[in-house]
Amino acid sequence: MLFVSIVFYVFIFELDCFDIELFKKKCLALLLYGTEACPMKKYHIASLQFVVNTCFAKKFNRFKDVINDCQFYFNFDSVFDCVAKRTNKFLCKYA
Repeated sequence: MLFVSIVFYVFIFELDCFDIELFKKKCLALLLYGTEACPMKKYHIASLQFVVNTCFAKKFNRFKDVINDCQFYFNFDSVFDCVAKRTNKFLCKYA
C-alpha cells in the first residue's frame, strides 16, 4: 500500500512538471510574442505576469508565497525578466 501511494505521488509530480514545461514552452511563447519589438509599459508586463501567476495558482495553490516558490524551483523566470532578455536579444541582433 505504501508503494502504491509513493508511486502515485511521484506520478502526480511528474504530471505537474510536464504541465509546467508545456506552459513554459508553448503558452509563454505565445504570450510574449512580439514583446521584443514593441515597447511595453510596466503595467502591460504586470498584466502578463498576472496571467502567469493565475495559471500557477490554479495548478498548485492560491497562496502567493507558494506560487513564487513553485516558479523558483521549476526555474520559471518572471515575465519582466523574459521581456528584458527578449528585447536585449532583439536589439543585439539588429544593432
